[in-house]
Amino acid sequence: MIYDIYHDESKEESYWHGFLFVPRKNRDYLLSLLSEARKNTNYFSQVHYQKIKRKAKSNHETVIITKSWTTIGVSSLQQQKLIKFPLKVYLGRNPKKRTEPPYYRILDQLIRCKFMVFKERDKHRKMFFTDDNLKNIEITFKMALKGSLHRLFNNNDPVTIGNIFIDGDEQYIGEYGRNLNTDEIIGRLRLERRDFVYFLNKSTIIPQKSNHQELINGQNAEDSYFLQLCDILIGGVRFHSYCPDTNITRYRISEPCRDLLKHDQDNIARMKESRYFNGFLLNEAWLEDNEWKFGQLNAGNFNNSEQLILNFQIDDL
Repeated sequence: MIYDIYHDESKEESYWHGFLFVPRKNRDYLLSLLSEARKNTNYFSQVHYQKIKRKAKSNHETVIITKSWTTIGVSSLQQQKLIKFPLKVYLGRNPKKRTEPPYYRILDQLIRCKFMVFKERDKHRKMFFTDDNLKNIEITFKMALKGSLHRLFNNNDPVTIGNIFIDGDEQYIGEYGRNLNTDEIIGRLRLERRDFVYFLNKSTIIPQKSNHQELINGQNAEDSYFLQLCDILIGGVRFHSYCPDTNITRYRISEPCRDLLKHDQDNIARMKESRYFNGFLLNEAWLEDNEWKFGQLNAGNFNNSEQLILNFQIDDL
């Protein structure tokens, strides 16, 4: 199956990479759900997790659309058991029509997106290239993407990579004086891939702004929508992994992300029974004595000193 990949990052508290894998054959179906939520909510601007204020009202349009897209995004990660666990998504409501009920829908097909969050705990401060931090970012970008490809796919479920979209590159130029070395990343991925990972001949990394109202000619707004979806998923995972304050609006609208964090990802036997098996990977990494260590992200356990080490071997990186 061919997947396009959408990447977002965050520097809040640590350094976070997020990758959303969207299968091309289900792309239009996923877009139709996102678009219907926009229409129902009457919200057509950029969906961005940081727009949600601490005490935002539940009937505010940014809250409604983010909650809706979160349910759609998490539901899209289900890989199996559609009959036993039908997908229920929240499709929003128009906040200006107080009597209008919220829209929910039971989906009749799996979308089979996949999602990966990689948290570099120390913001690259302990990494090797002290005079070129963008090089460190490129290393963890490649490390995270390669690891997710090797964990979320296998010989029975191979992957063909289409294009990889990143949320612009002007931030790299402004801060580091150069672009992300996309050719190097793609080249290393092609070289180090396993047998079940394929690339299209013209697979490339494409910088594109997540704000669909700021695109250049030839860019497709639909790809910006998926970058926005990746943004709110990584935002929800980040929030619930280290500051899940129930009094904050983000807690309620991102609760499906908390459900993902409750899974014991290291327990393969149990995960095989999950509707989300091979649908997501949420982990963190840090350097200790010049060696990479890995732990799974958990719901609200950011300060837990006891780390669970993933079966995420160094040759997977």
